[in-house]
Amino acid sequence: MGQLHAIEISPTLATAVLLLLAFLGGKVAQLFRLPSLTGQLIVGALLGPAALGLLSRELAGQGLQPITDLALMILAFTIGEKLEISVLRDGTRRILAILFGEALGAFVLAGLGTAGAAILLGTFASPGIAVAMGLVLGAIAIAGSPGATLVVTKELEDPGPLGRLVLALAAANDALAIMVFGLCLAIANATLGGQVSPLDMLLVPLLKTVGAVALGLLGGLLIDVVGGRFHNRSDVLIFGLAIIVGCGAAASALAVSPLLAGMAAGFAVVNRERRDTRIFRTLGDFAAPIYVLFFALAGSHVEIAAFAAGGAIGVAYIAGRFGGKIMGAAAAAPIGGMTLREGVRAGICLLPQAGVAVGFLVEMERQGALQEISAVAHPIALAGIVVAEVIGPAAARKVLAGGGCDRG
Repeated sequence: MGQLHAIEISPTLATAVLLLLAFLGGKVAQLFRLPSLTGQLIVGALLGPAALGLLSRELAGQGLQPITDLALMILAFTIGEKLEISVLRDGTRRILAILFGEALGAFVLAGLGTAGAAILLGTFASPGIAVAMGLVLGAIAIAGSPGATLVVTKELEDPGPLGRLVLALAAANDALAIMVFGLCLAIANATLGGQVSPLDMLLVPLLKTVGAVALGLLGGLLIDVVGGRFHNRSDVLIFGLAIIVGCGAAASALAVSPLLAGMAAGFAVVNRERRDTRIFRTLGDFAAPIYVLFFALAGSHVEIAAFAAGGAIGVAYIAGRFGGKIMGAAAAAPIGGMTLREGVRAGICLLPQAGVAVGFLVEMERQGALQEISAVAHPIALAGIVVAEVIGPAAARKVLAGGGCDRG
């Protein structure tokens, strides 16, 4: 263990070892009927700076950041493909009902639970700070992991109607989470002394969402119109990938969500009347090793200390998020014309959490007025992400493999 820390490993060799071991870890996980990404996450955690140290903090962070960015954009674009209007039209009522039910449940239970625990424990000097933290953590609790959902459904021969419903829900869920988080962050800033006007609280999240969607739609239109003129699949891949990555870079430069932009681009391509979907097919094989590295790198950020630092507030957050999503989806199921059992299963499938939530933590840490709550909220949310990414995909796979949605 100490030897790994002592040896200077080049980024190229570290990437090769990480890719190979994460791939093997995924295969081992599948032997136990677990999603491959669960094994990849565990391998990443073992090789990360908090364990064996094959990956240094610098390498796991900025060193391999381009791989993470590329994977997130490909995942987002691929999820956009699942938002085909003609397919989803019949399920709109179910999607909206479950979406708002699980999101509201997670926001309320995780937010109230963490704020209440912080007040009872006297974590902060005033209850107002605890409430501000509860708002931010409640918003983070809404976020899911469309990438994990996509990988789990791809590993099943037929995910069934529930799988198709959950894919659409996962994509819509993160779009909603981005808006709610922006609003709660602005309110928390105002509560703790930041200069944010009430108008900004409402307009900024809305404008950022609209901007990301508009950017993505433009990128998708370029891929479909220009990329459709190429006859060679390699040309389609190169052009499409350049636009997808460029779309993500432009979104980051404009301080809007790259994930939302990527999903909008995929949505634009798949919903064109005379569409060219070759880009989705060509991305499939290319993205496989990128996905393996992405989930392994996500696991490498695991800090055992994060679990200890979370304490009772962390338990309240994780229990509130899990319980809120499942009970919220179950409560909303009848509104969407679904049974209680179907609602519970849909809620379980939405438990995984990753990319967007990590982005929220980065954004929270950049807020000068929120340093006090960030010191407490960051390890709590990070622990929640780890638990959700280890338990969530396995639970989702079990539910999807067993069916559970009778309507197509």
